[in-house]
Amino acid sequence: MNLLNKWLMQAVLLPAPLYRRMGADVVLVKTILATKLTLDDRTPNTMQQLQRKGASKPAKAATLGAMFMSAIMGLLYLSAFALGQDVVTQLTIYFFMFFVLLSSMLIADFTSVLLDVRDNTIILTRPVNDATFLTARLLHILIHLTKLVLPMSLPGVVYIGYNYGVGMALWFLVPVVLLILFSIFFINALYLVFMRMVSPQRFQAIISYVQIGMAIGIYASYQVVPALMNRFDGLNLQVGNYWFAPLLPPFWFASVWQVLHAPLAGWEKAGLALGLFIPLLAIWVVVRYLAGAFIQQLTLSANRNAETPVSNKTSAGHPSGLAEKIARILTPQGLQRAGFLFAWKMSGRSRDFRMQVLPAIGYLLVFAGITLFRALSKNNFSAFNDRGKALVLSVLYFGTYVLVVALGQMKFSDKWKASWVFYATPLHQPGPLIVGGFKALVAKFYLPLALLIFLVGTVFAGPLMIPNILLGLANQLLIGAVLVYVNQREFPFSVPQQTQNRGVNVLRSIMVLLFTGLLGAGHYLLYSNLPVILICLLLSAAATWTVVNSIANISWDKIKRADV
Repeated sequence: MNLLNKWLMQAVLLPAPLYRRMGADVVLVKTILATKLTLDDRTPNTMQQLQRKGASKPAKAATLGAMFMSAIMGLLYLSAFALGQDVVTQLTIYFFMFFVLLSSMLIADFTSVLLDVRDNTIILTRPVNDATFLTARLLHILIHLTKLVLPMSLPGVVYIGYNYGVGMALWFLVPVVLLILFSIFFINALYLVFMRMVSPQRFQAIISYVQIGMAIGIYASYQVVPALMNRFDGLNLQVGNYWFAPLLPPFWFASVWQVLHAPLAGWEKAGLALGLFIPLLAIWVVVRYLAGAFIQQLTLSANRNAETPVSNKTSAGHPSGLAEKIARILTPQGLQRAGFLFAWKMSGRSRDFRMQVLPAIGYLLVFAGITLFRALSKNNFSAFNDRGKALVLSVLYFGTYVLVVALGQMKFSDKWKASWVFYATPLHQPGPLIVGGFKALVAKFYLPLALLIFLVGTVFAGPLMIPNILLGLANQLLIGAVLVYVNQREFPFSVPQQTQNRGVNVLRSIMVLLFTGLLGAGHYLLYSNLPVILICLLLSAAATWTVVNSIANISWDKIKRADV
């Protein structure tokens, strides 16, 4: 346990006599807290998981990493103060960003703790009474909130103190606390709704998509916020003058701060009353009703899950009919089709795979959407001028990033021990199985994006753009096939994540993307020369076919040498 966790634990244990009156054993509370905080420090947060997936060494300072990411988020919130001139409007936007990202981080990073029923098995089977158990859990949640909120709110406190004085900076903490109470109510109610609908295990699967959405949202914010700052520069928007302002919770907390800064105007008085009353009422509802209902629902869901037999249907198995139809089109009967179906289903069932590949798809969609929006907002845009060519090709070749990420993760899995079945089965040649996995990932994660790019490019650029789009797509398939041929010397999903060399993978990805950029630049120079484009398209397609056949001819000797 690091020094910061020790200080926080000592701080929350100061009211020890009060805990004893409540019936809690303070010694046991301290022991449970120390264990939980130590585990927290070894568990990477959402962003760290996305950045260090597959690292061989366990995390040792995840708490400091989480606090650093919270501070970065706090700095991002300061962009709200560059929008317009009205401080209440600026604070409304600030608290909106604070509420959304705080709630997302709590849902993404703390759900595994709240929904972890192992405490009931490990702790309650020991001589630990209910008061001790509940006190330890509540103090753990309090420490976790403190580690998130303090660095997240610090940049705002410094900004307010610099511009409005120390007194207003201290008062700024009051609406922050009220916002935290409202966030706790919102999250608790959200948990309770979902727990009535799905099991804890299914809910944790949903949370993985929340984590992916966070990563995509943060990337999108870096693209959108600067544009918003330029658009709102000089705009004197006052949200307090609109009738719907009291319906916006962030406006409540902005009004709470404004009450000591300047006379309230417009709907700000109603915002002040709601900002002081609703959070206190919400936290009372949590303590009085929602918390007990949540614990009861968690217990019932855990019991239902234990009594319900395991079904063969999974989230990835639902579209199995679609997978089989596509497999019949893209693969011949035999090992290729088996490899196709295996990789298709495993890529949907593996949480590690989703956490790596789906953010890459989100980044591509955000990049393409913003690029297209910026292009259409300028009157001089045309797909046939130099600017239009560069934009179309940049979006087209950026799609290689998705292929690089998906194919780079094809051999890794957290269930790698099940790969013994490949060696126990009398396979004459392992190559076709790898080709099937390659085709599955291309069909599942790249072809839909390629079809979308093809349709959008054809609509905006006309039929003359089709040969260029096809050449770009063929070049990307060639790059993906070469990447598999060079990198894939193992069966799909047969290598443990811990053996993944993060530095080598990053270096390889950078080299592939640099080569892709050079290829895109060459394509740009040949853009208008249709005969040359058609010749290059045929050559690229033939090269892809040749490389795929070479993958199909991978022998057992190469697989065994990779194992050694």
